[in-house]
Amino acid sequence: MNEDGKDDEERFYKVIRDMLTEAMKNGRFPSEGNFSITIAGGNLPIDIIPPEFTGIQEESKNPAVKEIKPHTEVHKMNNEIIISADLPGAKEEDTAIAVEDDFLIITSLSDNVRFSARVKIPPIKKETMKHVLKNGLLEISAIES
Repeated sequence: MNEDGKDDEERFYKVIRDMLTEAMKNGRFPSEGNFSITIAGGNLPIDIIPPEFTGIQEESKNPAVKEIKPHTEVHKMNNEIIISADLPGAKEEDTAIAVEDDFLIITSLSDNVRFSARVKIPPIKKETMKHVLKNGLLEISAIES
């Protein structure tokens, strides 16, 4: 590795390119690239749920994993949108947040429980998104666009 970290940066971009290319081949994301993902933690042991998700998915491939659609709420305060989701036992490193069109997609795996939600939200400025996961409550805020 050279001193300025160029090798690490190139390796990082290659991993991202490979991941997105594979995801688009599998039909997980629109090929136009009209999506964004925020991964709140490190190694996520689950897939982001596909856009056609409308509720509890069919039985998990692993019968030990229970699928739960968490309680979610969307509130507007002035020009800020606040989304909350109950994810009891969830950890930040096992939680993923994605925005696709007018939907926020939340996925988290916690002790043999997979939380999956697709929440309709007003248009937001994705770059303003902030999140915190504390005591099983995920709160996401963003500025309305």
